[in-house]
Amino acid sequence: MSEIRDLRQAAQGSTFTLSAAQLLAAYARGERDFSLADLRGANLYGANLYGANLYGANLHGANLYGADLHGANLHRADLHGANLHGANLHRANLHRANLYRANLYRANLRGADLYGANLHGANLHRADLYGANLRGADLYGADLRGADLYGANLYGADLYGARGIASISGVGKSRRMIYAYRRPEDEVIIVRAGCREAPTKDVIKAIQTDYGKDSADGKAYIKAVKLLFELVELQYMESEEE
Repeated sequence: MSEIRDLRQAAQGSTFTLSAAQLLAAYARGERDFSLADLRGANLYGANLYGANLYGANLHGANLYGADLHGANLHRADLHGANLHGANLHRANLHRANLYRANLYRANLRGADLYGANLHGANLHRADLYGANLRGADLYGADLRGADLYGANLYGADLYGARGIASISGVGKSRRMIYAYRRPEDEVIIVRAGCREAPTKDVIKAIQTDYGKDSADGKAYIKAVKLLFELVELQYMESEEE
């Protein structure tokens, strides 16, 4: 029987304490199940944890700088205040994970599942969230400047106070919240909750088609979209200055 299984059995279904050295040694032996492990404050700098099962693991304050967590299961994991600077979380399962104030600067979150995740105050500056599922995620006060959100699902996400995101509510016939952000390629993208995202020029063209070029509603909507564009431009300029 493995050391990890002994520790888990002794914990009787509860969390069990595991050191970084024990985790890495077990991973090197081919073990992948580290669910419910207590790794608070662990130094896993640059660790290879590709495909690891860390379901419900406690990684509060852990150092995962540059770690490879491609495809890892971090469902309901506690990553409060963890350092994930430059970490590879491509297609990782972060469903309902706690990433409160976590550092995800330049992290690769392409295709990651962040459904219902707590990203309140998280640093996602220049993170790659292309195609990520952020449905229902808490991004209150998060830093999204320079992040790539193209193709991401933001339905029901709380973006209040998030940096790098501009928003206007109750615009047009749908009265849906609309957001705008700037991709690293300098393309400004408009998102309407529950709708597809599109470049600003395409959104304006669609509005003109739907409402007519001279309608009051159409003009009001286009004015809002242009305002969003200006807000994103302003935030972009501020981030460049910093």
